[in-house]
Amino acid sequence: MPAEGPVSAEAVAELCRVTGLKIRQVRNLIAAFKRERTAEAISPSRRGMQPGTLRCSEHMQGAIKAAAKEIYLKRVPPDASEAAREIRSMLQEPARARSWQVEGENPPSVRTIERVLDRIPPPVLAKHTMGTSTRTAHEPHPGEYRSEHLLDLVQMDHTRGNVYLVDHETREPIGRPWVTFVIEVFTRAILGYYISMGAPSIYRCGRAIANAILPKNDLLKRVGLDGVVQLPMHGIFRRFHHDGAPAHKATNVLRACRYAGIGDPDARDPGPAHHGGHIERLIGTMLGKFKMLPGATGDDVGERDDFNPAEDSALSLKELERWLVQQIGIYHEQPHAGLDGRPPFLAWRKAAANGFPTFEGDRDRLFRMFLPLVDRGTRMIRATGVSFATLRYTDGPVAERSIFDHLGRVFPAHYDPYDLGDLFVDVDGRFHDLLCVNQRMRGVSFFEHQARRGSWAEENRAYLATEGEPRAQALRVAARTEVEAARKRTATARRAAMTRGAEGAAAGDAIISALVDQGADAAPRPKLALPADIADRWTPVRRASDA
Repeated sequence: MPAEGPVSAEAVAELCRVTGLKIRQVRNLIAAFKRERTAEAISPSRRGMQPGTLRCSEHMQGAIKAAAKEIYLKRVPPDASEAAREIRSMLQEPARARSWQVEGENPPSVRTIERVLDRIPPPVLAKHTMGTSTRTAHEPHPGEYRSEHLLDLVQMDHTRGNVYLVDHETREPIGRPWVTFVIEVFTRAILGYYISMGAPSIYRCGRAIANAILPKNDLLKRVGLDGVVQLPMHGIFRRFHHDGAPAHKATNVLRACRYAGIGDPDARDPGPAHHGGHIERLIGTMLGKFKMLPGATGDDVGERDDFNPAEDSALSLKELERWLVQQIGIYHEQPHAGLDGRPPFLAWRKAAANGFPTFEGDRDRLFRMFLPLVDRGTRMIRATGVSFATLRYTDGPVAERSIFDHLGRVFPAHYDPYDLGDLFVDVDGRFHDLLCVNQRMRGVSFFEHQARRGSWAEENRAYLATEGEPRAQALRVAARTEVEAARKRTATARRAAMTRGAEGAAAGDAIISALVDQGADAAPRPKLALPADIADRWTPVRRASDA
């Protein structure tokens, strides 16, 4: 039988003789084979309805899909079997109840409705029931999102670390950190990072950007990994993509980016998470490493069961940062599928061989421009220095120009969340480095200090509630009782004195009246006799002339 063209009657007759089939059956098999060109096309098929065939009409299937939009296609969808039962109940309602109601046809079984729900296309199901980060795996991604050369495209994003940390002194749990990563798309290298206990904000975005722009030599020295980890990744990038969070578009971040020569950051289009797929995959990779640490929480509650990760925590914020830098170094040395198996470090070294743009301005000023401002943004220079977070700051031992030359003036003040030993005051475009009077704050992070203050406040409240206030209340009552007793004693004494004064005045009036009467009469009168009770207390006053 020829593969192409018509089949002759002789060939059909021969096939009928060999197979025992009728002419129409043979011609139907020939047509099926020519359509698909496979042996399965002419294999015997099962009689009756084929598996998966729905017994309900097309109109009923449309009604089920319309009902599914109300019941099943929701952000938190119910179980398919429960949705099918509810849809079947809705199909049994009177026709006037729903515009899509089917009249004159009994609703199908629950199992049939489930099969209709199973045939909803995955993109449609993902659009209605999943978030942008999850549904991207079920959606088509036409085109390619790529970088053309070194430092052409950089992406930044944040995530909550799945591990609990402890205070570096008390070693008590203080919560889970936030981590920000900046990835250079062309080489897949981690250009910068930032880790803190605070949620993403304007200042933490700025710190991550500054970390990406500047060389990492000082950072490696600070964490004690200088000469151990190689991090040559830095420079000025052309395109800077991030999500649409308000912190990324803040005026402070834009001003610092322009100062560095980056230009305005460009927010990714809202919705499709695959537009930031490089940074999303990096975050997933790094969070997987966090599971190796004590205090790791796992991805969901089911992994923890009755285990409390906070009780197992052991690393402080500084220790976690040191560990994270080591993991970044490991990541750079591992083969990367997006680079055809090349490690990011090798890809960076080859791409950077011809040079790349670097920051040429004042590094200290750039770094401090991205530091967070103190609450309310400014501080007044007082005779005692500058206060912040219950701490006091003053000039260092060597200062070219004293901050006290500006007493009474108000200036912007920045602090380093990693180290409260210093405060940076921007005086007319120049930063002054002030030292904390309490030298024990050197190396203490702002978050640890806040946690410590919170612990002290809790301890104070407990003491006041159980001991301090009851004793103070008893002393207040005793003090008021003492004052009232003293007031009564004083009032009694004053009344007695007033009584004595009144009696003395009455006796004097009687004596004067008697003397006047004696002087008015020429004949001498007998000596005046005073009452006995007054005479005992009264002594006549003698004048000098009487002598």
